[in-house]
Amino acid sequence: MNLKADPCIDFAEFACGNFYKTATFNEGESETSPMSILADKNKKIIRAILSEDLKPGDWAYMSNMKNLYKSCMDDQKIEEIGVEPYLETSFAKEWPTLIGQSWTGESQFDLNDVIIRYNDEIIYSNDSKYFKKHLTLSAFNFCSTKLYDPRLFLPRTYFIRPRNDSVLMAYERYLRDTAFYLGAKSDVAAKDAADVFDVEIKLSKITVPEEERRSNFKMYNPMTLAVLGTNYSYVSERIS
Repeated sequence: MNLKADPCIDFAEFACGNFYKTATFNEGESETSPMSILADKNKKIIRAILSEDLKPGDWAYMSNMKNLYKSCMDDQKIEEIGVEPYLETSFAKEWPTLIGQSWTGESQFDLNDVIIRYNDEIIYSNDSKYFKKHLTLSAFNFCSTKLYDPRLFLPRTYFIRPRNDSVLMAYERYLRDTAFYLGAKSDVAAKDAADVFDVEIKLSKITVPEEERRSNFKMYNPMTLAVLGTNYSYVSERIS
């Protein structure tokens, strides 16, 4: 806050003036906020804790986290192991981009089933490329499940740029190169990366712009699980 500003004249300066003057962007960031700055500080604290050596009195969960962090930071060991462990996972073995022309599952492929399974098996995220959810307490309902627009890989403002925008082209190149280095043929990797990218562009066009999400009253659209299941069977399966 800038307490020297008159809120009756410039409320934005009063509420956020000092933030405008002191906030900085970290390398690779496209946006920042008081919450993201606080999150960055917490990450640094957590990193310092996990970087400490194991201690005799550490709880089991702390020892496990320290060991996991240590293994993730061991670049030399990661290079020695390579991508083979990932290629042995069910995700890699069922990824059409890596399978290439020998993939025969297109007739039985159900995108909704894949998305449901993908979100259930990843333990650190409740996001889907179609929607995200979390359980919360509110003033209107003691316990409710909230559904929101999905979190795209890039902010929505990027996806509404021209297709040949340098940032968007870099993202598509990242998708293509990742698949290629994991073993996909170059032409298959390029086509599938373009297809995935086009889907995200289409999703961005039907998501609600951030500036239209500031009214909690407009965002509040309650319904029972029964009504939700009738109107949106895919969503009902995901949150049940």
